[in-house]
Amino acid sequence: MYGLTPLDDNLPDAVEFTRQREKEIRQAMNQPERETVDSVDKIIRDRGKRYGDFSDNASVAQELKFVTHNSSNWDLLSDVQKEALDMIAAKISRILNGDPNYKDSWQDISGYASLVVKDLA
Repeated sequence: MYGLTPLDDNLPDAVEFTRQREKEIRQAMNQPERETVDSVDKIIRDRGKRYGDFSDNASVAQELKFVTHNSSNWDLLSDVQKEALDMIAAKISRILNGDPNYKDSWQDISGYASLVVKDLA
């Protein structure tokens, strides 16, 4: 009833071609993912050299934030002031755990303070 036609003779080759092509596509799709993972790993290593261990930074930053969040005036601060203090705490943590002579960290602190000053104007 369903006899083979001349086109059906090529079916095994077409199936193999499709499998091979699918494999190539999967490999190509995974390639950028691997490159992304590699570049993220490099960024983490580079940041670690500059700012110190992330876990140490997180501990110091959270302790600083605990102090500020539990101060008597915390609830009187605007969202801009609160966020600036949180970001400054993160920058202080990086300075204390990493390179204290990295100028950008100090400039960032100045920048967050400047944003508060602008918001108060």
